[in-house]
Amino acid sequence: MADEEKRFLFGNECSEDSDCLGQCCRGLFRKMCGDYTKEGSRCYHTINPLVCGCEPGTSCKFVHNGGLLGLPAYLCVSDAGEGSGDM
Repeated sequence: MADEEKRFLFGNECSEDSDCLGQCCRGLFRKMCGDYTKEGSRCYHTINPLVCGCEPGTSCKFVHNGGLLGLPAYLCVSDAGEGSGDM
């Protein structure tokens, strides 16, 4: 059986990010390919083994008035400087 066939024998199981095209490899006991958090979406500023984090080209930053009802929140913001990621 070819390596490509073995790689996804059990759904979208993975061992490292390179196993997942356009996604990341996350999990505690059983690692699975998952989607990155999109720009403008809420993110976690701490490392979470179950969540991929922000998509490439963006970072998780504290944004004033970025959350629900205008409350502060952590959002994925473009690394190009767009957005209001002041801390």
